[in-house]
Amino acid sequence: NDTATTEIYTLSLHDALPLYLSAVMEEVYAYIIRNMQDVYKEFFSILSEKENAPLLFHCSAGKDRTGIAAALLLSALGVDRETVTEDYMLSAEHITKKYEFITREHPELKPLTTVRKEYLETAFRVIDEEFGGIERYLIDNLEVDLDKLRELYTE
Repeated sequence: NDTATTEIYTLSLHDALPLYLSAVMEEVYAYIIRNMQDVYKEFFSILSEKENAPLLFHCSAGKDRTGIAAALLLSALGVDRETVTEDYMLSAEHITKKYEFITREHPELKPLTTVRKEYLETAFRVIDEEFGGIERYLIDNLEVDLDKLRELYTE
């Protein structure tokens, strides 16, 4: 029966969509690390100027580009990766209501509207495997002066 086959296929696709979207988001994070270095270089350049502190930064969704920016900044300031990840995951709690109008009707789209530990882990994996670790990435690719940044933002 064609109808039964179609219903099973639709159900399978519906169930598979969140897994697929999570994988897509992991690739988005890898892409950001590899291809948006100029943006983050400018971000750190602005942060490194004393007259710019304190500084508020955000993006339209407030979770991906901003989440990576915050993770890179905290890492540059010497915060351990576990704490950086815990900070990043706070976004999942704080943005739920923002996207409720989407996820209420389409819960399968939730991977696009939240943060997941795996997303940030993907970014860090790319940094570690392709750029020699967070410190090398910050110094060599984003031209961050770690000492200056730490002097400005840590006690």
